[in-house]
Amino acid sequence: LVISPDGTKVYASRGEPHDIDVYDVAPDGSLTAATPITVARWTSGLALNTDGTLLWAASFDDNRIAEIDTATGTMVREFDVGIDTYALVWVEGSNELYASDFTGQALAVVDLASGMLSTTLAIESQPGALAAHPDGSK
Repeated sequence: LVISPDGTKVYASRGEPHDIDVYDVAPDGSLTAATPITVARWTSGLALNTDGTLLWAASFDDNRIAEIDTATGTMVREFDVGIDTYALVWVEGSNELYASDFTGQALAVVDLASGMLSTTLAIESQPGALAAHPDGSK
């Protein structure tokens, strides 16, 4: 679940049905279902960039991350990261996307400028959630 930076949209991964639910947020906080974003995968973790124009969706079932243009709801790029992607976090300062490995002990790091997997880091646990430092540095 992620909320757009301006607070007007909520995105929720639906998992098995292969959709990302999209909701418009009214000034009173009520939600109205908008057109879902269809991805051909089992979505899990989501992340947004700071202006809300790009949404990343982890695909648990095929080791990929989809990059989606939120204005059109279409996939722009896809990254094969070689792990069972689960949680995502975008690090603004380095323009990197980190993905946790749900079934293993790794973090995949995607360099978004090049669109390439830059490294896979071995860790001692299976992280279920990720967060970036508030200053965007890491």
